[in-house]
Amino acid sequence: MNKDILLWSNIEIINALDKWGVLTLRSLHKQLTSNISIHGLRRKIHRLAIEEFVYISRLDNKNEMIILPTKKTLNHLKSPRSSIDESMVYHNLFISILGIELMNRENVHYYKLPHEYQTSRVPNAFSSTNSLELSLSPDAYLGISHNDKIFKVAIEVELTQKSSDRVYEKFIQYKESTYFDYVIYFFKSKSILNSYRRRIQELIMENKSETSQKGLNGKIIFLYSSQNHQYGSILANSTMECATKELSIEKFFGEEIVVLDLSKKKEPMEATCITNHN
Repeated sequence: MNKDILLWSNIEIINALDKWGVLTLRSLHKQLTSNISIHGLRRKIHRLAIEEFVYISRLDNKNEMIILPTKKTLNHLKSPRSSIDESMVYHNLFISILGIELMNRENVHYYKLPHEYQTSRVPNAFSSTNSLELSLSPDAYLGISHNDKIFKVAIEVELTQKSSDRVYEKFIQYKESTYFDYVIYFFKSKSILNSYRRRIQELIMENKSETSQKGLNGKIIFLYSSQNHQYGSILANSTMECATKELSIEKFFGEEIVVLDLSKKKEPMEATCITNHN
């Protein structure tokens, strides 16, 4: 079969990979409208890999297949993505799976990835805002409706420990942002979340910034994985801790959510508040 014919005959698969960047075989299968079995899809993926249209990896040395489009494919599509950073596979996979889960919820109206809001092909979402908004560049952002209003929510994924000072600086940027109403930080574990939180609170105290504390409490929502960072269903295996009482987010993700105040000195209670929304 001619290579171009092979590519375009599998355009639904290719478009899904272009949209999300990296997917597992199961998550890719769920994105397709064609009536193909997962075994049939696996065969197609292997054929595309032979012709270097996709790249296949494995999740944590297990049997779970991870699929990425190659630069060759992105060039064929004239995609706004110039390439896929293979060093960020797990990070980007988390963002993709999360986006797919969120888009299945009735009150989530859109979920935009960087290549969808930072390129000339797509109008910049922040074109009417200042350079601060452009410099934030969240891992993704979404629109969530609540009480007849759509809130813009930035998504930041922290799977590894980074400089708390750098994260704090970005927190302050989000506090000053007029474009984003909220920011949700996803952590790989509660220990990483607690480490960040302790350092951020120390920095707030060192800077003696009541306005910073108030701003952070009004916008920051924390989630962490409760079951070893499952890629199959991120939300179902996550726990939320919220730093705001300014907005009633009783059905923020279509399920009841308990709102907690991280400004309290005592350790906040955990609230398992996100479940499958089937």
